[in-house]
Amino acid sequence: MNEALTQDETNGKVSAGERCSVRRVSAQEAALMMGRPGVRVIDVRTPVEFEGARVAGAESFPLDRLDPGLLRGSGGGSVLVFCQSGGRAGRAAERLAGAGVDGCVVVDGGMDAGVAAGLPAVRGAGGGFPLMAGPVGGGFVGGDGGGACVVDGCAVSVAGFDHRGGFVCSGCDGLLRACLGSGADAMESAGSRDGLVFDGSEGVVLWRWRRGGCMSAPVVRRRILIVGGVAGGASAAAKARRVGEQHEIHIFERGPYISFANCGLPYHIAGDIPDRGKLVVMTPEKLASRSNIVTHLRHEVVGIDRERKVIAVRDGAGVEREERYDKLILSQGARPFVPEIRGVGLPHVFTPRDIPDLDRIFAFLEERRPKRAVVVGGGFIGLEMAEAFYHRGMEVTVVERNGHLLPLLDADMGMCLTERSSRERFHVEPRVVVKGFSEVVWSWRMDGCWRLT
Repeated sequence: MNEALTQDETNGKVSAGERCSVRRVSAQEAALMMGRPGVRVIDVRTPVEFEGARVAGAESFPLDRLDPGLLRGSGGGSVLVFCQSGGRAGRAAERLAGAGVDGCVVVDGGMDAGVAAGLPAVRGAGGGFPLMAGPVGGGFVGGDGGGACVVDGCAVSVAGFDHRGGFVCSGCDGLLRACLGSGADAMESAGSRDGLVFDGSEGVVLWRWRRGGCMSAPVVRRRILIVGGVAGGASAAAKARRVGEQHEIHIFERGPYISFANCGLPYHIAGDIPDRGKLVVMTPEKLASRSNIVTHLRHEVVGIDRERKVIAVRDGAGVEREERYDKLILSQGARPFVPEIRGVGLPHVFTPRDIPDLDRIFAFLEERRPKRAVVVGGGFIGLEMAEAFYHRGMEVTVVERNGHLLPLLDADMGMCLTERSSRERFHVEPRVVVKGFSEVVWSWRMDGCWRLT
């Protein structure tokens, strides 16, 4: 099952949250809204995250324990929904809107963008504000030249900073201490203050530093690129977002669709799924709104430089560019094996792999109304396509070079299936090798006889 989808979506239904409108605002707009009467601010992060740092005045409503009943009828005012970077807030707002909570507003960029925009924040005991590779209040931003830091929203130059790393204080008084070096050198100079140790060359936080010299878990923002956006790629993107709200995630898909139900393609041909739109269960817009994942359609990855950690991408116009990554996930899928035989490029010879293939097959069937179909290969997909043609009233012949259908089965089971599959208008030809196509199919039987199918 594709992890990027809900159960209702896989059944072709539209959830209540999908039907309801959820507004999204920038952190600057949220700062203005918070000054209005009747506005309620909720934080859907975990209790540990909430205690570490939060927007002043926010109430804790963890996403996994979110109860719409506690927010329904909140005086008619807006409900501002915060999380760390915007992903969980989108899912929470959809759930609330679907349950009848009016005025749900998602804050784009979440806590990180809010602090950068100057929203008042409260820091819990012994904690510091989460630091991202961007202009966060009390945080570091990697840059050229002398580097740049932001303290309480004011840009400050750090003299002598040479991209080797450093330490940034995130204490309540907003003071900044930058130390040359990275790792242990930075910690030595940190003294007793709270802060974060980072790698200046990448702008990535390495460890969170606590008073007394103890270290806590790393806070890392990675750029994750995924090649391929159907079942495997979309699932990987959804999983990456669940385990890291702070990550920047991009999907590069060569085709025009992501996360479509490729197993359902034969059933659209058969008429069991009459609505083609139900095969497209996720769109780039929906993925961006729900999970803050960027999708690049009609973008083909044509090269990988592992030393430099970049990929070469060619867009639909043929223009190539490079994209940097911290982590790279390859999920290109597979392509049908097409033997190099005569006639494979003829207009009535097809390979069913994706939705454009489906459209070509369906258009041919509707326009030409053929009476017979030959399916080369008696595996799972071949049998599904053969069944689809059979249900459309066509005479079907399945050609299989092995001794029985579904070669993955044991021989006795496969022979039983082969024998029981043959019936009127449905023929199985085992031990037959296809040698070419024309208006008819030339095949070579294992007993040495040529045959026209």
